[in-house]
Amino acid sequence: VDGLRLTHSPSGGGTNQERRTTNPAWDFQLIVPGFDVLTSYELGVRTVLRPRCSREEIEQEHSRWR
Repeated sequence: VDGLRLTHSPSGGGTNQERRTTNPAWDFQLIVPGFDVLTSYELGVRTVLRPRCSREEIEQEHSRWR
């Protein structure tokens, strides 16, 4: 998608004292060049958290959702 930016910050989610590490943060940004004032823009997303899996499993999950 043009205008969609996905950024990752290795420590943006703060610290985990128990594990002595930092928590990563993922940010989604919708870039709208030439936007109109007082116009609402939105981006719909679906996030799935699951154990590591194959690309085929990801594509199957996406197909079921669409």
